[in-house]
Amino acid sequence: KNMCHGKADLKSTNLDGEGVAYADGYFYIVGSHGCGRKGGKFTPSSFVAARFRLSEKGKIKDLAATYRLSDALTNADPVKAYFATTLENAENAGDPKVRGLNVEGVAVVDGMLYAGLRAPSLDGAAYIVAAPLEALFAPGSKGLKVAPSVMALPLGDGVGVRDLSVLPDGKTLAILTGPTGENPATPYSVYLRGVAKDANLRPIGRIPLNAGSQANGARRMKDRPLCAGCRTTNCRGRGIREPLSTGSSGNR
Repeated sequence: KNMCHGKADLKSTNLDGEGVAYADGYFYIVGSHGCGRKGGKFTPSSFVAARFRLSEKGKIKDLAATYRLSDALTNADPVKAYFATTLENAENAGDPKVRGLNVEGVAVVDGMLYAGLRAPSLDGAAYIVAAPLEALFAPGSKGLKVAPSVMALPLGDGVGVRDLSVLPDGKTLAILTGPTGENPATPYSVYLRGVAKDANLRPIGRIPLNAGSQANGARRMKDRPLCAGCRTTNCRGRGIREPLSTGSSGNR
């Protein structure tokens, strides 16, 4: 079934991997779960979440794929209304009706998969939707049987999640944020938030980038507590600078 407003690409088998995580011996790859940014094309593989392990010889084993993250997103208030709707692009930027949902970050903590949403941004909040791994990857083809949990992040208008990572304590998410679309005036920043329901959002700092660059990953690396990676040949952003004061917005 074509859930998007554009043409359907039913032949593509490439997994639209927008988020990657590793936990307890498994690699997790999550598709954007959104329509094509240009033309609203529907690609079924974009709505897939998968996991697998590697053998001692580096071969993929225990591969499993599921559409149930789509079930979680279509049952997650208030973002469910924006599932499979038009994504922001250069042509429609600024249109308040264009807030299509898409995933651009994933983390796994204590048996839960956390999907960070680049969009929508609603009333100055971005969102992370979480669901149990056991329910997402349950045998059979029945839909998700549990309700998802939702984190609202007060980041500011037009700011979304661009990547997620887990700190060494195993219970704190490092959240890379940036524009929901391509607005160059919206900076890329890093926040921390525990996975507990009542955890506070803690601002850490902004990512210094050259004009035309994007920060697209946040990972904990050896000898460096947290590093941010970026894309394009004009990119020099490495690390976190200019600490954010408590209560500051990501679009300040």
